[in-house]
Amino acid sequence: MVYPRSPGTPTAPQNLVATEGDGQVTLTWQPPTSDNGSAITNYRITRSAMSGGPFPFLNSSIVEIGNVLTYTDTGLTNGTTYFYTVSARNGRGTGLLSDEVSATPE
Repeated sequence: MVYPRSPGTPTAPQNLVATEGDGQVTLTWQPPTSDNGSAITNYRITRSAMSGGPFPFLNSSIVEIGNVLTYTDTGLTNGTTYFYTVSARNGRGTGLLSDEVSATPE
């Protein structure tokens, strides 16, 4: 599902990668190709138990982090597949979701 974005919000983060660990998944990504004239302030990471979401977009997330390009999601159940997206935020709002990735901690 594609969500609309407010004018001036960032484009989607690029090249999201999920790396499995023991009870954890580490996500890395590259910044959006455009912040549309307002510096990125933080990133919102969302997680779902099924492909395609639901991915909370505007009102909730598993975590919001500062302007960094990695996050480790811990306390996960080994053998369970998790699906993730990332969106960038700036002073004008939340931008588009990245492509979805999945990971199964072992």
